[in-house]
Amino acid sequence: MSAHDVMESVYGNWASHSLDADVAGGLWLSLAPKGTAYPYCVYDLISSVPTARMNTDSDTGTEIFDLEFQLALYDDKMSTLAVAAKAVRAAYDYAPLTLGAGEGGVLQVRCTNEIPTKLEDDIWQWVISLTVTRYKPIDPSGS
Repeated sequence: MSAHDVMESVYGNWASHSLDADVAGGLWLSLAPKGTAYPYCVYDLISSVPTARMNTDSDTGTEIFDLEFQLALYDDKMSTLAVAAKAVRAAYDYAPLTLGAGEGGVLQVRCTNEIPTKLEDDIWQWVISLTVTRYKPIDPSGS
């Protein structure tokens, strides 16, 4: 199962909430370019774990997956980072993410953990962990 559609939905949710107003440096996949303005956010898929299969026939039915994402915000001021983290958390906790046609759907999005940390050189990081529970019909062809 590909998590690409869920990653696109995470990115789309950012744009629909106009989070660039609170996070001027924007949202980046895995790594922000050197020199990106603060605050900025980097997101990554941490894991994708099948948690259930609904139906007794293994070739049909629905699979349930938990996808763990991490949104890591960075800034050189804790005060602006806290404002940015609050806006990001509000945009994602219980967010109604949508997927493409035939990709199933999202049952729930939860912010499961937050950790603010001071890094070297007076840079602050605020990590928000998300669990996205999604369902997808089982494709009997295996594709």
